[in-house]
Amino acid sequence: MNPLQTPVAIIVFKRLDATKKMFETVRKAAPQELFIIADGWRNEAEKEKCLAVREYLESAVDWPCTVRKDYAETNLGLRKRVVSGLNWVFENTERAIILEDDCIPDMSFYHFCNELLERYKDEPRVMQIAAMNVQERNPRFRISESYYFSQFGEIWGWATWRRAWRLYDERMSAWPDAKRSGLLAKRIKDPAVIDHLEYRFDHVHAVGTDRTKSDVWGAQWIFTQLLHDGLSIVPATNLISNVGDDEGTHIKKKSVFHRMRTAPLSFPLVHPSEIRVNEEADRYSLRVSSGIKAGLVEKAVFFLKRHAPALHRFLKRLKG
Repeated sequence: MNPLQTPVAIIVFKRLDATKKMFETVRKAAPQELFIIADGWRNEAEKEKCLAVREYLESAVDWPCTVRKDYAETNLGLRKRVVSGLNWVFENTERAIILEDDCIPDMSFYHFCNELLERYKDEPRVMQIAAMNVQERNPRFRISESYYFSQFGEIWGWATWRRAWRLYDERMSAWPDAKRSGLLAKRIKDPAVIDHLEYRFDHVHAVGTDRTKSDVWGAQWIFTQLLHDGLSIVPATNLISNVGDDEGTHIKKKSVFHRMRTAPLSFPLVHPSEIRVNEEADRYSLRVSSGIKAGLVEKAVFFLKRHAPALHRFLKRLKG
């Protein structure tokens, strides 16, 4: 495998074992440029773990590589650390492959991104290249190409360009006007998913940058792509496994995304003949990602969550 031309950005905190597993794939890919984004600690116990991760990474780069480091001196929290870190990355490079510490990619992911970042560098509608494919249990998913286009791409292993990331708005300032104009109904056909995303976007916009109420950054990226009619590239096979433990902020062991099976892509890649959304795949992945099932009970739960949140919270407390 030739040294990787595309820079790799890794986001780490205090999980040394997970970082080692992820970084072993980075070492094999041997990027010529590496960005390390590290959050700071909240207490003395975390300080030791955070420093151990940083020390390991600084000693583990054993190939010709320019290493750039952005180490937070205090704990910024997930959202501020990821957003400020990626802002820094794209101040210094036009494109990057991005991995968090608990995401273990198949090796073909690196060169999948490398090739497609170059192929679509001047195509503004393509905003992201994803590693994750959740279609394994979708009996209707059949493609002959190496990837498809989606309105939604997961962010556990992904790549993008400066031109796309500069559109990101942590505060989702455009959401109220977009909601009034019916943006989601223009982009999505499933009412349950629209309801779910409206609920998420309302909450993220309402809390602003108050990390005590929301430390989410991915919802804003989904909204950014919807706002700009952007698309994600999704591989024909799943190229990422999340090995996070219960220390993770959002992904726990019981998550549907935890330890998903991976399968390598074959090269040369077979490219789609046109840039067009795979609507069947999107219908399935939206419900998997949102946790929305087709049953009446699940639909009722999401209706209450969106339109009667106080009642939803009360019933949730009664349940346990």
